Amino acid sequence: MADGETGRIVQRGYDRGSGLMVVGGSVSYPIPIEEAVNSLHEVLSEFNFKTPADRSRALAALITPALRFGGHLHDSIPIDLAEADDSQSGKTFRIKCMAAIYNEQPSIVTQKRAAWVPTTRHLTTP
Repeated sequence: MADGETGRIVQRGYDRGSGLMVVGGSVSYPIPIEEAVNSLHEVLSEFNFKTPADRSRALAALITPALRFGGHLHDSIPIDLAEADDSQSGKTFRIKCMAAIYNEQPSIVTQKRAAWVPTTRHLTTP
């Protein structure tokens, strides 16, 4: 587990310098930055994003939990929302892949009725 302040790797057990108590998991060792970046891009390589900005948001969603768990983000974080114009485009699969990286289970959030309701009334000035 990485110490959020110094970036050093702490071992299992109590670490006096960071105040962290590591009770589970395995110790990870740093990898070269190029390898880390390539690995993150590989996770998203088979998804067809409409724009580079969409790919960037998916990459940001992928690393946000690590930044939060590592103590680098202290404020609220955005929810990851998946939408597409085609069925079977990989929305659920992408979310499940991301959850698996963090050994978590995704939750589905829906709404009871449509947020957008068409209207036939028009606003006019008197």
